Amino acid sequence: METLLAVVAVTLFPCVTLLVLLGLTAWVERWRAAVIARQIELTDAIHREVGAVVAPWVTRRPGRTWRVRIAVPFERPAVVEAVVAVVRRTFAERFDLVLTPQENAVRPGPRPVRKVPGGRSVSWA
Repeated sequence: METLLAVVAVTLFPCVTLLVLLGLTAWVERWRAAVIARQIELTDAIHREVGAVVAPWVTRRPGRTWRVRIAVPFERPAVVEAVVAVVRRTFAERFDLVLTPQENAVRPGPRPVRKVPGGRSVSWA
């Protein structure tokens, strides 16, 4: 009887280990999919209401709280206020918001045309 029990245990151990690893992998994939879905949802909401001025970075912390990091143009307080309002509406549950200064912000408006000495413009088409 002990031999039969040992054979069953040795036979089932790899199967159980494999099932546990597959379950862990599925859990990690669901976790990542949820984070990606929330980031897309927030990005779409910001772009719909404010425009494509910022790009959020959403992560999920181990305590089940969300962390939203956004580089915002602090020199434009109306944009910062609008972005924070959209984040608050999008995340109904508890979240941490980290705002950082935006570096190398693209300024709206026409781009200057570079001229060469012959009066022609420089372009690569």
